[in-house]
Amino acid sequence: MMLNAKFFAAASAAVVALSCCHISQADAGGVIMLMDPEVQTELKLDLTQTGSIDGLKQDFARSNGLAEVKSHVAGILKPEQLQRLGELRIQALGTVSLGCDDVAIALALSEEQRVEVTKTLRSFYDEQELMSPEVLSEQTVAMKSKLKDILWGVLSGSQQQQLVQMAGEQSKLFEGVAR
Repeated sequence: MMLNAKFFAAASAAVVALSCCHISQADAGGVIMLMDPEVQTELKLDLTQTGSIDGLKQDFARSNGLAEVKSHVAGILKPEQLQRLGELRIQALGTVSLGCDDVAIALALSEEQRVEVTKTLRSFYDEQELMSPEVLSEQTVAMKSKLKDILWGVLSGSQQQQLVQMAGEQSKLFEGVAR
């Protein structure tokens, strides 16, 4: 459950922060996750693949866009590992993944839905920034639950089902995060 909270905080902040840049949030989330040893174990990376992950950190740090990093990841992982990494990212982020371009495209979110997702996510993080660390730690669970409910409500029934399918088989790493 520690990885769950750690990743949710890092990746969901990245989704909002990167949404203001020209960097694909979806790729950033996958790269961030891939650097975690527990995710590497879940993906069953071999020693060569694990060693290659260190190069990602350097690519990520120097890249203005993430095409190079995405290419590096595609060169390291097998297709089924790339697929699973995407599923794990959706499990970890839950409905916050709606802020990722690839998820929004796959779900065919309308412009109105995208605007609502962006507005909701920005409001969530703006609210958090105004809180003291003590208040934030007390209210984080309730705030995340409210955020999930609002974002879930943006989706149609078929989009909800599709998001659940996109999350794949539930991993023990992220139990209780995705719907």
